[in-house]
Amino acid sequence: MQEIFRFEKDQLFGSSIHIHTKTGDTSYVAHRHDYYEMILYRNCGGVCVLNGVEHKLTDNCLFLITPNDYHRIEAQNTDLSASTVISFSEIVVDKDIISSLAFCPRIWYNVSSDALSIIETLTKVYFRNDKRREQLLNHLLNAILCTVLDNAEKLKISNEAYSPLVLRAMTMVLTDVSADLTLNKVAKECNITPSYFSALFRKEVGKTFIGWLTEIRIDQAKWQLSKTDTDILNICYDCGYNTPSQFIKMFKRETGITPSEYRRLNGGSK
Repeated sequence: MQEIFRFEKDQLFGSSIHIHTKTGDTSYVAHRHDYYEMILYRNCGGVCVLNGVEHKLTDNCLFLITPNDYHRIEAQNTDLSASTVISFSEIVVDKDIISSLAFCPRIWYNVSSDALSIIETLTKVYFRNDKRREQLLNHLLNAILCTVLDNAEKLKISNEAYSPLVLRAMTMVLTDVSADLTLNKVAKECNITPSYFSALFRKEVGKTFIGWLTEIRIDQAKWQLSKTDTDILNICYDCGYNTPSQFIKMFKRETGITPSEYRRLNGGSK
């Protein structure tokens, strides 16, 4: 089994809330995790690929990442670019808010000044030593979520949470990229007809299931090629391709170059 790079709850470093900031390069490799995350971008361009769908990065845009969302950031940065990443466990969020997060859009543009002010305060509290620190962090986190949910300018239908059937299909792929999956097999697993599943997936995601599956597999291959020394033949099988020729053909179709060329240009070895 080959899974998309996954961060576990221990990445929160024993806390219910973890905050870190980045300046300059705000890109992230393809990954997912089993906790929630809000990412605020300042003075950034580029795109966030969220569950296979591209969204523009702009100044003061905020992404909500829920457990198992697959995402990567391809940022176009300047010296002024910055991101604030607020990672948190569901145990510190009010139950009513958690229910709302499950069905809300994943991205907001033009985040309100009130929300920006609370995020700034939350970050300051996080990095100070105070007896009431944990209580304040929990209160401020819930205040941010309420403010964002109530006031931010939301994107339209394409950014609504996916239906349970589509999420189930995505989860099947993300938990085992190497599996021999076809549209027919996934539709059968979801107990629906292939034609209905195909139409539903295309309507909600904006691309075919096979097109989305290919992007996920090539993303995983790109990460392994640039970040590991795994042999290209093994990467081929890890990413769900049965033969090297099939893998090379699909990789070149998606990227314009071969896997070995991609590895050479992006700092990998072997």
